[in-house]
Formats: sequence, C-alpha cells, structure tokens
Amino acid sequence: MCQYRFCKARNDLPKATNLEPNDFRFVIDSEEWAHGSLRPNYKSLLKTQSKPFLCDTYNYVILPIRNGTAHILQQYLITRDAETRKKRHSKKIFENEVQDYDIAVSAFLASLNRKYKIRLTKTRIANDLFQRLHQTSGDIVEAMLITGREHYLGTVPLHYSSPTHLRLQLVYTQTCQHISNAVYQSLESR
Repeated sequence: MCQYRFCKARNDLPKATNLEPNDFRFVIDSEEWAHGSLRPNYKSLLKTQSKPFLCDTYNYVILPIRNGTAHILQQYLITRDAETRKKRHSKKIFENEVQDYDIAVSAFLASLNRKYKIRLTKTRIANDLFQRLHQTSGDIVEAMLITGREHYLGTVPLHYSSPTHLRLQLVYTQTCQHISNAVYQSLESR
C-alpha cells in the first residue's frame, strides 16, 4: 500500500508501457485506481526471426472506488497540498519508511488475532482477496490482471485472454461489495 501515487486525471498517468502491474495510481478526478496490466514474458523465449512480427499491447487496469475511500484520499490531498504548497502530481501517500508501516500493520493484525482468537497474516489477506476475485469472476486470469499477481494456472490462459476494463471493474466492485457485506454481517452478529 505504500507504493500508491496520485494523479490528477487519467491523462497524467505514465505511458501504459511504463506502468508496472504493481505500480498503483489513484486518479483524483475520476476516483479510481489504475495500474499497469500483467503481461506474459513469452518474447524472451521466441526465436529472433519471430520477434519483429509480434505486436505488444499495453493497457491500464482501471478500478473504480464506490465507497468513502475516494473522499478520504481527496481530503488528505487537499490538506497535504495546503501544508506543502507543492504540485499534487504523483506523490506518495505515506511519508514514513515501508518498514514503519509493516510494523504497524503487523501489530494491528496481532491485536486482532489476540482479541478474536484468529490467525490473520498479510499473506493470508492477499491470498484471500485473490481467491475471492477468482470466486466472483470464475476466471483466474481476471484475478491475476486485477491484483498483478501471477498464478501458475493462469500463465497459459493469460496469452489468450483479453477481458475488457469494464469487466475487470465489475469483478473488482462485486468482490469488494461481497467482502463489505460479509464484514458487516459478522460485526452485527457479535
């Protein structure tokens, strides 16, 4: 989460060829996340004669935000802008080192684990999100494209898949809605 950056509009995003799958940007005007698409590394395995006939396409993955997160981030930006009087173009959200946030998240998860007698870890949460995306869409490639994580079962289908950005947005939104509903139901039952 410490690698997110801000952009005013989609036009301010770096070229799609330069945006990696794990390089997340928050687009302020449209209230959405953007990151580079996951691309197979098949070109390095091809013969020299074949490479000139290939055409790579690079796209952004756009994920809309349908909750209060966008407003919180915008308020943060306004406050930060007033404090620093600098341009908002692609600033990091957090100023501290990654290790500081890693320690804080680990402490938060430890407190949840003690309080509710559960065994949450960052890896389990990341794996759960991936699995829920796969469960919602039924397509492992879509889960790979949304999260930027590779999975051995999706390596070959990735070459032949081209879901639209609207489809990826829908899967992401539905998955987040399912997670929110499950959390609220769990909290209400306690």
